[in-house]
Amino acid sequence: MARFYTAAGTRDLTLEAATAEGTTWDVFVSHTSGDDELADEVARCIRTYQLSAWVDSEHMDSDDDGPEMADRIKRVIRRSYCLLTIVTSATQGSWWVPFEIGVASELSRFLSTYGEHSTRLPSFLATWPRVKDHGELHRWCNYISQKKTTYTSLLQDGIVKVAGLQQSRYASEMTAMAQSFPGTR
Repeated sequence: MARFYTAAGTRDLTLEAATAEGTTWDVFVSHTSGDDELADEVARCIRTYQLSAWVDSEHMDSDDDGPEMADRIKRVIRRSYCLLTIVTSATQGSWWVPFEIGVASELSRFLSTYGEHSTRLPSFLATWPRVKDHGELHRWCNYISQKKTTYTSLLQDGIVKVAGLQQSRYASEMTAMAQSFPGTR
């Protein structure tokens, strides 16, 4: 079960129900279960910008690390426009957060990190924006909201895609956005 945040409110939603409804979401909030409260706070902020957010509330234990869980995470990210990863000291013990980052990267999702400025991030994350506080989160949400209206996203075969001719411009704007968050590395 996940929490699905929209401008109209929050509801619990399974991936199967979302798929049956043809539901997509703007932001997949990637986090470890130790950051559930922060993930909900971030999703509430995202919602104020008329964006939707998916916060997976399923607590995974050591028995949940099989291919079924990996497939489920891939299906969720495929239905997302972008991924915002919450990175805190709790993230260092997670296997799933790096997996989600990898899936989002493979799918050319707009990827950003949010969290503690003191947390040292792997250098490969320097390519994407790092949102370090609540003020920057508002700026990030505003930017994503603008990009959502600029780039038409399509749902094809259960995958959110940026329309064909816009893809190369989309990639360059992701890089430009990373540079608009100065001093966050």
